[in-house]
Amino acid sequence: MYDGKGATIKVTKIFCVNMVYAKIQAAKATGQVTNYFSKYSNEGLMASIFSEYQRELKSRDLYDFHDIVTAAIEVFKHDHNFLKYFHQKFPFILVDEFQDSNL
Repeated sequence: MYDGKGATIKVTKIFCVNMVYAKIQAAKATGQVTNYFSKYSNEGLMASIFSEYQRELKSRDLYDFHDIVTAAIEVFKHDHNFLKYFHQKFPFILVDEFQDSNL
């Protein structure tokens, strides 16, 4: 729908931003970001946008959801005392809506 004042353009820009963000999150969920974008014809553009997105997050000391999950996994992999502490504190974890996780 076009209202004569650029409404269509605004909706398109929002859609594109959401679409690109969804692709970035999907790439992070696979754990293979560099290989993920190769299936798109605009691979170079997506890789460039991804790099800029990551640079912007880092410059602002921000994490997105997949960065938080990845950081937690890395801590558990490399700090065995940390892992042992949480394993003793929470021997079982119930995951509700498992199909919505990326495990």
